[in-house]
Amino acid sequence: MNQKTKKILIVSCILLFIFVIKILSFPNDYEIEKDNHKNDLDAYLKLSSNILKGNEEDRQYQYPPLYSILLIPALFTDTTAFVLILNIMFSVFTFLPLWLISKRFTKGFFQYLIPFVIILFDMVFTYKSYGYPMALSAFLLAWFIYFFMDIHLNRKYVLYSGMIFGLMIATKYVFFYMVPFLSLWILFGGKDRIKKILLFFLPSVVAFGLWSLRNIIFHNDAIGGYRTLFSGQFLQIYPDTIPSKITSIITCVEPNIIFNCLVLFLVSIVILTKYKERFYLYCNNDIKFHWLFFMNYLIFFFLPGMTYNRFYLNWRYLSYFNPVILVLIFCIVVTMMEEYMIAKTKGKN
Repeated sequence: MNQKTKKILIVSCILLFIFVIKILSFPNDYEIEKDNHKNDLDAYLKLSSNILKGNEEDRQYQYPPLYSILLIPALFTDTTAFVLILNIMFSVFTFLPLWLISKRFTKGFFQYLIPFVIILFDMVFTYKSYGYPMALSAFLLAWFIYFFMDIHLNRKYVLYSGMIFGLMIATKYVFFYMVPFLSLWILFGGKDRIKKILLFFLPSVVAFGLWSLRNIIFHNDAIGGYRTLFSGQFLQIYPDTIPSKITSIITCVEPNIIFNCLVLFLVSIVILTKYKERFYLYCNNDIKFHWLFFMNYLIFFFLPGMTYNRFYLNWRYLSYFNPVILVLIFCIVVTMMEEYMIAKTKGKN
């Protein structure tokens, strides 16, 4: 059996194992969510049923359409079951891009273990994502990062990552906050920077433009409820709620997890930068990408994490990044562990 066949077999077995574990938790998740509608699911389902009729309220058509399109079958079956199964499928197949990122920086057993553990335990892939496009967003983002980090090495990756980013915009407009990070990385190296930027952003501009045009035709309004970002409190920044949002980092589980990941990511990048000669699978471009990606994570922490008239950190908008962030953190930790064990073995000899 050659190495490629062996890897395909291992990955297939892992995917099957994750699916079985998720299915075993399905009955419990179903009971938890059966009568729980404290989320955006109703708005997405209304958009699903009216996707071609144009009689939505602005609360509905403010959302981009991809998730609502995927939810159309839920209108004709057990909604709770369909949404949970959809989340399971996205969770299972998010293993693939996470594994591809992991195996770039680690070898052997750990390249499989790291994404496996993240898929099983990260809150994006649990019932907490029910009713929101969290699992879908995490799935798209993981594939996006896999291609985007190497756009300077392969021109096709500019197009691939651009198309996936278009799907991300068609899922959540919040991904527009990634533009500073995306632009800086594209401009960072290589030739034809302007051409790359135009090629990269074309799919997302088309996705946003077509949906906006549809909304203008039906509603004389492109972005629905999101217009309050500009017509109301600017960017929905409410200074009086910021202290409670900061407090929620200590008092609430989800904001605490997000903040800890942010801190751990920073610490891991500092270690990577300081001891870069020990990270034999990393190069200077990888380190720069990590720093830019951290900057992106930090932007999301403040905008939109600390915005909107809510009294807790808007952790959902950062949760999409957590699976990839955790892979990058664990890859650095594993590399340091391997270096330590090698040094220890040499010391004994």
